[in-house]
Amino acid sequence: MESQQILMLIFFCFIFTSSHQYTLITPNQSLKYHETLVSSAGTFEAGFFDFENSRRQYFGIWYKSILPRTIVWVANRNVPAQNSTALLKLTQQGHLVILDGSGGIVWSSNSSKVAVKPVVHLLDSGNLVVKDGESSDNFLWQSFNYPGDTFLEGMKLKSDFVTGPYQYLTSWRNNDDPAEGEFSFMIDTKGYPQQVTTNGTTILYSTGPWNGYLFSGVSWDRTFSLLNFSMEFTNKGISYGYETLNSSEFSMTRLKLNPKGATERFLWSNKRQSWDVVSSYPIDNCEYFATCGVNSICNINNLLKCECLQGFTPKFQAKRDSHDSSGGCVRRTKLSCDSGDWFKEYTGIKLPETSSSWFNRSLSLKECKTLCLRNCSCTAYANSDIRDGGSGCLLWFHDIVDMRTHTNQGQEIHIRLSFSERDPRRNKKRLARIVVGLVTFIVGLTILVWATSKRMKGMKHPKPGEEFIIYEAWRLWNEERPLELMDEILDDGGDLSIEILRCIHVGLLCVQQNPENRPNMSSVVLMLNGEKLLPKPSQPGFYIGKDNIADPESSKQYERCSINEVSISSLEMR
Repeated sequence: MESQQILMLIFFCFIFTSSHQYTLITPNQSLKYHETLVSSAGTFEAGFFDFENSRRQYFGIWYKSILPRTIVWVANRNVPAQNSTALLKLTQQGHLVILDGSGGIVWSSNSSKVAVKPVVHLLDSGNLVVKDGESSDNFLWQSFNYPGDTFLEGMKLKSDFVTGPYQYLTSWRNNDDPAEGEFSFMIDTKGYPQQVTTNGTTILYSTGPWNGYLFSGVSWDRTFSLLNFSMEFTNKGISYGYETLNSSEFSMTRLKLNPKGATERFLWSNKRQSWDVVSSYPIDNCEYFATCGVNSICNINNLLKCECLQGFTPKFQAKRDSHDSSGGCVRRTKLSCDSGDWFKEYTGIKLPETSSSWFNRSLSLKECKTLCLRNCSCTAYANSDIRDGGSGCLLWFHDIVDMRTHTNQGQEIHIRLSFSERDPRRNKKRLARIVVGLVTFIVGLTILVWATSKRMKGMKHPKPGEEFIIYEAWRLWNEERPLELMDEILDDGGDLSIEILRCIHVGLLCVQQNPENRPNMSSVVLMLNGEKLLPKPSQPGFYIGKDNIADPESSKQYERCSINEVSISSLEMR
């Protein structure tokens, strides 16, 4: 194996030393096979190349000192020359052309500008440029304006709102064919700018809208500490790019859209002398566009990754039960379209797709909420920029699409719901309080029954209803004779009597009229064990008795009769 590697190195050294290298090209020069153009610092090299067992010739750009060869741009990717006699020439007008062996034009830069003294340079950024004069900064044409499958530092993905053309990545057909493949990587500007990968005209996956730092669905991993991403946003268009921060560990980086439609971020490790893949998309099934349908949220950590947003229910429950969530969800209750609507807040979210959104980068979040409430079609709002505490307004209309929990950061979004959707939550809490209060009441009643035992048998009072044990316990408590409740068998005149008195006290606390005043079960245990101080009990619930025996303090706070405030709501399972 070592001998084969040595032979390969000797072979490449022979090729590199036998080929002629240029730093620039003028109209009097041309490049042919084994002749290359090299950037001033020796970072990049441009020339003709082919694939093993192929007669197809391409003119491209690659990293000069890295093996195996890493191609970052191809000029004639869709129309290869068919033999090794192809030439690259610069015309007197400043046009780059590739000629085949018969002199036919295979590819042309087709620059609309005419030069006086054209010259070709390969910059250390990997940008092949045609300039008017060797020292000029006026680019007549540049390869960065025609991206291939690789996004380099200094390159921009652009969209012009006036003239319309995009600058975006397109994949290779396969690893041995650089012709334009099925997939594209671009900034979608139909609404608020978002980054998408498409298969033809269909969105394959989205990394979300721009949030001031990066796109909202991008993971805040170590890439974020090594690279600085930027978005220039004007009324005329947008421009997105990145630059590397100072790092002794990594010196070069590139983003590649591979033939299968995935994007991979590579960093060159100076220590290992190899490319490290530091991020790739899609990272999981939740990344695929609208995988859960509309009005849903995808959480890859859940057994059922797709869940309807609050206030929504599956459109096709049978399909959802069979793990097909593509049908999405529909509102359980229509919006009232007035100030009665409210917003459910979700945090740690990759924001939904924004192709039909509206935005204003100067409004506050409060103003954003007001605007959304005024438009019945508005279904959600969020800050468009999360820097410095958040700013700007981003509104969504109609259905929410492609929302997921973020892997490690995410944003905050507010989803609009009808007023009626707030009541079930309150009713659930009220019902829970009622159940807890009822349980505590039963426990208190049980304690009183045990403490009084046979003592209460046969007791008769002149008024109907006054035989009820709670009445008798409360009456004797207020008359400071509670031990008269105790069964004679339990009366030993000592410690047991003290314990029985404590049980009666705890029992009365558990049957207080207001459920919120009743102790919880953990407190009841501590009270019975003597580990917690006992507060003064207030009037019992369901009490029927004389006014003159009621606790004067509690009677000021509570009515003599318990009022049934329970409302019955029809609750549907989500």
